[in-house]
Amino acid sequence: MMYLEGVRVLDLSRILAGPFCTQNLADMGADVLKIEAPGGDDTRTWGPPFQGDMAAYFQSCNRNKSSLVLDLKTDDGAARLARLIEVADVVVDNFPPGVRRRLGLSRSRIAELNPRAVTMSITGYRGDRAQEPGYDIMIQAESGMMGITGPRGDRGGEEAFKVGVALVDVLTGLMAANGILAALFRRERTGEAAALSVTLYQTALMSLINVAANYLVSGKPSARWGNEHPNIVPYQSFRLKDRSIIIGAGNDTQFRRLSLLLGFEEPEWLARSNADRVAHREEVIGRLSAVLADWESERLMALLKREKIPHAPILRPDEALSQVSTWDPSALLALDHAELGTVRLPAPALEGTGMRTAHQAPPRLGEGGEAMAARWLEP
Repeated sequence: MMYLEGVRVLDLSRILAGPFCTQNLADMGADVLKIEAPGGDDTRTWGPPFQGDMAAYFQSCNRNKSSLVLDLKTDDGAARLARLIEVADVVVDNFPPGVRRRLGLSRSRIAELNPRAVTMSITGYRGDRAQEPGYDIMIQAESGMMGITGPRGDRGGEEAFKVGVALVDVLTGLMAANGILAALFRRERTGEAAALSVTLYQTALMSLINVAANYLVSGKPSARWGNEHPNIVPYQSFRLKDRSIIIGAGNDTQFRRLSLLLGFEEPEWLARSNADRVAHREEVIGRLSAVLADWESERLMALLKREKIPHAPILRPDEALSQVSTWDPSALLALDHAELGTVRLPAPALEGTGMRTAHQAPPRLGEGGEAMAARWLEP
């Protein structure tokens, strides 16, 4: 039996955070009914690239779902949605509060229709900014995430970079799925429903983890460290003869092993603690960099592996996706679709005996939704 087999998830979300949340639930076996406006989720057109008429972006977070087209601004669409809410276990949306109320999706209204429903509302902000829409890159910018990402320095936003994917959306989706699982577990034990919410901004702030803690403890403004680590030395990229790689000495034992491998044998050097290395970062990194510049990556990485020193080549996504099947054949899914052909996607990160094994390709607009809705509404 799948972990969420028989759990009915009504997915009213669009774009990324909400769809990624419900895709995770679908991967665990939930029946996910994706409600789409007549024009479909915006991400269906966010291309190229396209496979058929479906953008790759849409494919990335909508597998294992059925699509039902409803115009929620019409009486018929609103009535059909109300009937589906009555039989759903979970209702997920990412509408601003005002829009949610206008569409009849307030928490009180859903509770009237279905007192057992678990609701999850995903928004940009809470507090005085609750009505504002949330966009990943804007929240990366104002949460401090961009401020610590990019070349080393402390010149504010001058050279700040966003993360290469919409990471705040992804993390928010995971937080939402996490909350839904907890609420379903409690409902199973107590019969009580739950009204949950998560914001992109608080997720981004929470995700600063040690950087936030560093500031709150020390009062010192955070700087950008590029590929370096603010609290560990060495833990960064190094340029070799043929390419750059990451090397991380996460503890003093690993630092000693790395030093001996590179020919550093002075007792004073080998005895340096991480705190001392952080305090003298420029000296330590300078000496290591000078030696590493003469190494070929293939030879060095073989020795680093032998000595159990953390390291990794810096790959582009296409390189990673091409190589992963050589050591983990289950890392990518190949899903057949009658019209689109084979849809290839990264597999779920979570493994377990209750995960879905027979995956379905992302649906075309309106695909499978009427049939799933009919099953839900059977007497």
